[in-house]
This record gives sequence, structure tokens and C-alpha cells, in this order.
Amino acid sequence: MCNSVGAQLYEKGVMGHVTIDLISFPNTEDPDAHPFFQAVDISTELTNNAAIVYFFDILMEGKLEQQTGEYSISWSKEEEAAEDADVMSALTPGGTAAQKEEVPPPNSAPGDVTSEVDAKEKT
Repeated sequence: MCNSVGAQLYEKGVMGHVTIDLISFPNTEDPDAHPFFQAVDISTELTNNAAIVYFFDILMEGKLEQQTGEYSISWSKEEEAAEDADVMSALTPGGTAAQKEEVPPPNSAPGDVTSEVDAKEKT
């Protein structure tokens, strides 16, 4: 269907992003068969829904099987751990994961309360 619609639009000089809105109807003669589709709108611009799908694809780095419509994502716990380590090293100075350390403000006296922990210790 995409190829036939695309060929007709190309013949008319339409190029670029095109979104076709479809409605589907079940095949009452064969319930296990593919449903019937009817086009209800053609937009010759990048719509919000199409932009979301493109953005999702960029983020997930998945693969679309065009014949079946199946979208697959490869993922493993090792990849996630490596990505988390990369993010942590990118966010901390010196490229290593730094532990959070409380530093008193520059104008505070040695006995001043600088955190909730200090406040509890003072009471």
C-alpha cells in the first residue's frame, strides 16, 4: 500500500514527509485474516504523531520489519550497565563517579548548622 500511494504522490510532484491516516475493519469472512484498511486522510507534512515515532526510533535504535510491522529492540543488562557507567563518568568531574560530599558555605563559622545531619547532632 505504501509503495502504490507513494508512486501516485511522486507522480503528482509530492516529495518529503507524508502521513496517511487509516481506519481498519475486521475481515468478517475470515477472522484470522489481516483486517481491511481505508485511508481517511493524507498529510503532506511531518505530523506530531510521525515526529514522536521518529524520535522513539532514534532513542531505541530498533529495527522495523516492514512486511510484518514488528519493531524489535535489542537490549541486555550488560549494555544497560555500560551505559549507566558512561553517563556517570560524563556527569562527574574527572570522569569518575564522585561521592556526594557536604561542604559548608564559605562564610559559615565552625559551629554553624550546615545540614540536617548537623541540626540533629546539635539537638
